[in-house]
Amino acid sequence: MRASTALGVPIFSKAKSLQKANLAYNTDLFLCQRVGQGNIRTNMQEFFTALEQVLCTTDIAQKHRAFLDLCDDFYSHRLAIEHSTPLKYIAPHINAPIKPAHHIKKAKLDSHNGLAKALHAIAHIEYSAITLSLDSAYRFRYLPREYYIDWLRVAGEEFGHFFLLEGLLNELGAGYGDFAVHSQLYDAMLCTNTSLLYRMGVVHRGLEARGLDANPFVLQKFSTLKHPIRSKIQEVLGIILRDEIGHVSRGDVWWRFALESAQSARSTHANPQATNALQDVLQLMQQDLPHPAWQELDSRLDSSFDSEGVFLALCVRFADFILCGKIPNTQARLQCGFSQKEIEKLGRLYELCAKHARA
Repeated sequence: MRASTALGVPIFSKAKSLQKANLAYNTDLFLCQRVGQGNIRTNMQEFFTALEQVLCTTDIAQKHRAFLDLCDDFYSHRLAIEHSTPLKYIAPHINAPIKPAHHIKKAKLDSHNGLAKALHAIAHIEYSAITLSLDSAYRFRYLPREYYIDWLRVAGEEFGHFFLLEGLLNELGAGYGDFAVHSQLYDAMLCTNTSLLYRMGVVHRGLEARGLDANPFVLQKFSTLKHPIRSKIQEVLGIILRDEIGHVSRGDVWWRFALESAQSARSTHANPQATNALQDVLQLMQQDLPHPAWQELDSRLDSSFDSEGVFLALCVRFADFILCGKIPNTQARLQCGFSQKEIEKLGRLYELCAKHARA
């Protein structure tokens, strides 16, 4: 990726389709200014303000209606995009009792209540994913229009997944909020608020891909059901798997975009503060880490700071969030941009983590 400058700020392009986005980037917080653009019309509604209102809406039905209105205005170019709009902290709203993850027992499917609880756990993931994708569109500014299109599209599909699962819960006489949930996905969102590199890597390329790893086992688990809605459950889970491959693929695209932008800024010394996130993970690769799994794996890493090595270091940097399942879904991950070599390294890293945790 080549860098040019405008007004002393580096400009980076992801591909030819993004070279037309006349943007100047600060690649850590992605704060910059548009170059060569006229004044924004003051009589138009503003995109990030409207998105903030969607994020702050707690009723899911109202939230969805507000989201659809926003999308209609966005795609019709009726929203001004003012990247300098103040960025606010928006506390995630969870419409269910919250407990630590290790206090929530896995549901057994041998009872009506157990089936409802298992579906509720999946619905909570989709409910959380709505906020994750909307927040990714809201929080990171001065990016190509394609970026915002991608995460609005992902949010729309997450809404769809949630409503499908809510429909299944309703058939069982239950609803979202009837069972306790954890806040791990929101915790990951809050931990990656200041860096696109972190957000795309940890949340959208990491945790969402872990969901792909789990999907075949969840499908197998539900296939043993002797319940009238079994076929509906399998159909819904199939839709989710199909769409989530696309979501992780978007995470992969923008993870590489953020990484290449940060690497370019680092090599040109254009903005020392812009590479904080990348410097953080590169230092992990260069020093002796206390984590025994990393020390054992280190000899297998390439010395070059390629994307695979950086992602592995990111896994260690955010060790509280497991970014790969015990058995990776190799076929799905390959479709999302992972290489066979990277999948094997990820599996090996977490295999070593598990071994040392048992020791």
